Amino acid sequence: MAVSAIDPGRLVIHTLPIGAGNCQIAQCPTGNKLIIMDCGSGGAGSQNWSADDARTYLHGLVNASTEIAVTVSHPHVDHYRYLPRVLDVLPVRNLYISRQLSSYNSDFRNWAHQQQVHAGMNVIAYPGFYASTTPEAALGCWAPNGHGGLNSEAQSYILGVNTGTGANEGSMVVAMRYGNFRTTFTGDMTAATEAQLHVPAGLGTLRSNVLTSPHHGSESHGSNSTTWAASTQPELVLFSAGTRFHHPRCSAVAVYWGYVGANSPGHTFHCGDNGGWTNVTNTRNVLTTDSNGLIRVDAASDGTFNFSWGL
Repeated sequence: MAVSAIDPGRLVIHTLPIGAGNCQIAQCPTGNKLIIMDCGSGGAGSQNWSADDARTYLHGLVNASTEIAVTVSHPHVDHYRYLPRVLDVLPVRNLYISRQLSSYNSDFRNWAHQQQVHAGMNVIAYPGFYASTTPEAALGCWAPNGHGGLNSEAQSYILGVNTGTGANEGSMVVAMRYGNFRTTFTGDMTAATEAQLHVPAGLGTLRSNVLTSPHHGSESHGSNSTTWAASTQPELVLFSAGTRFHHPRCSAVAVYWGYVGANSPGHTFHCGDNGGWTNVTNTRNVLTTDSNGLIRVDAASDGTFNFSWGL
């Protein structure tokens, strides 16, 4: 579980193998900043890191001056249960949430209250549907400009949050752009979410070099649709999933097959098919946390990236 060194000038995305759930960390290229995209688990997995495992890993990425921002895609515990433990003694500057704080459990609400009192954390929530038209400054990365100020280095946009009335369809979908590199974090978005997403001028398109698959690779309510795959055309797809519900589903993996690259070392992952598991061995750029463990992507501003797993 050792954390390897970060190359300057690289945006690094850590996807932790926490079982049936999601926990991802975007590490800014030159600024001492982390942006956490969900962190929770429902257990049930072969890797199944505990909250303490995730905490140990995260603490290996910070020092006393690290700025931390957090997004919670929606109020299902497999996306936020770990956060109070993982971030217990670390000050968080900004927390973006789907729905309202009252939609979350008491442990999370108590943690958020303590962060507000002791660290001055800002809680950003929206009364209804919201999508960014300009970058969300608190979710971006900034670099010194040499004149005592900062220049924008990586920009984040909320493509949509609080669609409809259900928690999954209301998932916050966040896209990050670092020069020519793009990545998208999707929560448990459904077809209803997809239909309402707004593409800001700063992105111009939904295309993503690296995509975190919606809803752990589920197909329920139109998640992982063929239109979504065609819109994003990812070179690498990450499935954060455990063994619950046989995620990711093989048919959900298949929608990306014509877009992902095939230049990774040979590896095996499993997917759910007809109530059982199918093992797939290939060189396609498809990784699942339950099969492949901790996944790390190192991206450059020219759009190129490297990735590794099982670290």
